[in-house]
Amino acid sequence: MGIVFINYRRDQTAGEARALYNDLVEMLGTERVFMDVDNIALGTDFRQVLRERLDASQMMLSLIGRDWADARDGTGQRRLDNPADFVRLEIATALQRNVAVTPVLLQGASMPAAEVLPDDLKNLAFRNGFELSHTRWESDVHELVRRLGLLGAAKAPPPAVVPAPAQAGGAGPPRARSAIPMVAAGVGVLAVAAGAAWMAVHRDPSIASPAPQQAAADPARVIAASPTAAVAVPQKAEDIERLVAQINDESPESSRAAGERLRKEFARSPLAVRVAIDQLAAANFQKLSREGRTEVLRFLIASDDSAWTADRRDAAADAIRRIRQRLDAGTARLVPQVVDLLDQLGRRVGVQPS
Repeated sequence: MGIVFINYRRDQTAGEARALYNDLVEMLGTERVFMDVDNIALGTDFRQVLRERLDASQMMLSLIGRDWADARDGTGQRRLDNPADFVRLEIATALQRNVAVTPVLLQGASMPAAEVLPDDLKNLAFRNGFELSHTRWESDVHELVRRLGLLGAAKAPPPAVVPAPAQAGGAGPPRARSAIPMVAAGVGVLAVAAGAAWMAVHRDPSIASPAPQQAAADPARVIAASPTAAVAVPQKAEDIERLVAQINDESPESSRAAGERLRKEFARSPLAVRVAIDQLAAANFQKLSREGRTEVLRFLIASDDSAWTADRRDAAADAIRRIRQRLDAGTARLVPQVVDLLDQLGRRVGVQPS
């Protein structure tokens, strides 16, 4: 299999690009997935590297957010109208070289119409796209890999390690050990199975660390293994999505209550941090109410270090810089409280106040 090339616009879909890259690397291996930030060494001419990677690529995943077709630069020019725009250059080059280009729709985006695209990108409008949703991220990524025909290239799961403790009255059949440590006597088998399924699919460190267990190649099979797991697995992601939506509720009391619950229950959740960082993107942040912006920033400031990765820090830092650029240019206005919280979060991710 050739390289899977991820094409994205950094100020719109950096968080999703990073999450997709990490998932594909885990499934396919580092050498089979290319994303510019990770794969270009310091001091290297990135234009030459991009050309070489496109030559070696079998397919391109072009990430398209809500305002992808109408994204503007600092002068107000539409970016796709600039022949030197790298998102345009990468897609146009892939189309010219007959690389399979799959539009990946994010944030509820729709496929761009051919008439809004420059001539060298018009064929993109006729490519079959695929939607990735936050609430179905894990299953959507696996379905994307399946439909791209990459399952045969996926790395094999590690061999299972299942201890066989001695049974009373002599040796008995092996018994699987729970993936979540027992915190109190009397925890039922179904509850343990549900926790194990959640850990297998989401790998969220806000839940207790798992002990060795049998690995599963297909998360859907893990979910199906227990009647309760089918309910428990999506609940965590749905809770987070619902709370983030409630943060922007018209009622300040409801917004503050949702923010308080996020900080209390999900401060150690990488998924919650990722979803909150997504709210800093231009298209999302401007739609938040003042209370919503306050609560998103307060959650990110209060979240535990264990829920952050270098990638998430970079994505948050990029979003903060873009917000500040709009503030400096006078195209956006924020109340002092929100600006102060933005500066606090900026210091946490290495962005000093301007």
